[in-house]
Amino acid sequence: MDLHSCRNLLDFHINYAAIHNYLNSAYVKDFSSPYYELVMGLTFGINLLPRLHTFNDMLKLTSVVHVIVASGYNVSLISHTLKNIMHVPWKRFRILTSILGTLLFSVISGMNPPVLRAWFMYTFSEISLYFGVSIVPIRTLFMTLFVLIFLNPPSLFSMSMHLSVLATYGLLLTPQTDKFLYNDFISTVFAQIFVTPLLIFHFGYISIIGVLVNTLVLWLLPHVTVMSMVYLVLSFLKFVPLSTYIAFLISLFLEYFVVNVSYFALYRSLVVPVNLSFESLSLLYLILFSLSLIFSWKPPIYA
Repeated sequence: MDLHSCRNLLDFHINYAAIHNYLNSAYVKDFSSPYYELVMGLTFGINLLPRLHTFNDMLKLTSVVHVIVASGYNVSLISHTLKNIMHVPWKRFRILTSILGTLLFSVISGMNPPVLRAWFMYTFSEISLYFGVSIVPIRTLFMTLFVLIFLNPPSLFSMSMHLSVLATYGLLLTPQTDKFLYNDFISTVFAQIFVTPLLIFHFGYISIIGVLVNTLVLWLLPHVTVMSMVYLVLSFLKFVPLSTYIAFLISLFLEYFVVNVSYFALYRSLVVPVNLSFESLSLLYLILFSLSLIFSWKPPIYA
């Protein structure tokens, strides 16, 4: 049974249109455009940005369009929250609850490739930890990629899948230090190194200011995601004054995002047209992956 068959079965029980309509009604009353579209994309992976043609082009020019999606951070946030809520002595129950809870989020968000990638990676990690088996994160990533392609072969040609896997691979290679700002910057650089060739191949240009813009704005996206989920809960519970205040804070964060993107998108001279063929793209990634394996490989230590 492939992923499409699984999704059809889920559609029998879950009305995606009704869920998305509820989410739309919950957010649209307190968020104007483009804040509304950004919140829907970041929190639930509902991509409404293409209808904002000018702003969507700005996101592409500044190389941040690929980050406005529900991602692994959403899955991590939900799993962490569920584990904190479930203060029970049964470890198996906590793990099962967090796995099912994150699966439910994946279903609500439309089972898009980045979220499914994160869910499978999280599930593999939790199961391996439960059984006391240590798995290198990069191996978990490749296991997840194999499972997703096996369940849904067309996902092999999905750009969102490619970007999600490449960005995750870059993040997993990032050396970590005790310096927060340095970690944030170097993580952005490593992720950009692996996604930039694909963006050039699809869009036909390279944004020289992409790394700078990503460094300036990426740090706030997790905070927006957290506040957006809090807003949804407060809105559902009818805590109107508090939910309105949270919406105001979210809008402030997103205004900073929009101002940066709009400002740097004006520097079109820093967006260089590049024609990258499929053969060149393949060779470039072969070099990148080879270098990453060479520099990340550690020789075995014999006693």
